[in-house]
Amino acid sequence: QKDAAGWIPEVEALQMEVDLAQSQNGVLGAEGTLSRESDRFKLSVGLPLTQVVAVETDFALSAFEVDPRMALEHGLNYRSEVRETQINRRLAEIIVKQTDALRKVRVDLRGFYELSGVSDAELGVGAGAESLFRSSLRDIERRPKNRGVFVNVTVPLWDSGVNRSQVEAAEAVVQQSELNMVQNRRLVERDIRNAITRFEEARGRIDVLRQSEDVAVRSY
Repeated sequence: QKDAAGWIPEVEALQMEVDLAQSQNGVLGAEGTLSRESDRFKLSVGLPLTQVVAVETDFALSAFEVDPRMALEHGLNYRSEVRETQINRRLAEIIVKQTDALRKVRVDLRGFYELSGVSDAELGVGAGAESLFRSSLRDIERRPKNRGVFVNVTVPLWDSGVNRSQVEAAEAVVQQSELNMVQNRRLVERDIRNAITRFEEARGRIDVLRQSEDVAVRSY
């Protein structure tokens, strides 16, 4: 209507026709991509290719605020890599204690108490369960009890410094684990901050696109 009324120059009208043709071509390409992806989805879930699959789109955006402090606290508490480094550090501390304990006096105490009773062989195969039980109980009362206690004492007499070196090596592993834990926490904090920044940037781009959409509607 604007072209018929002479409001739009001929060159601009031709350019708009070119833009329209390009947009229509883009729509055809998008429809082709949608058809191919639809067939791929049908093959993945076992649907026949003739089955109609509809795509329902919803461009409504829900804006919400992100608390940086809460996000950082949640990430540091539940990120798997942070928890893994904490476990590794604890295991390294246990190894230090175990290694240091090798040069100390060790006492192992073991005890046992044995009761055994055998039924009388003269009862025969056809004896009842009660007779066998009473015979075994009488044998237990008659048989002497078997019990004892073992004490094993290990005393290190000489160490050329090997144990001390092993302890120092284990302590170095603890220090390395501590550094890894600190570094992982810093990396997690960086990732969370970057995610929040990207979120704010995306929300800003959405506002700009809404303004561009409003300008485009007013222009046409």
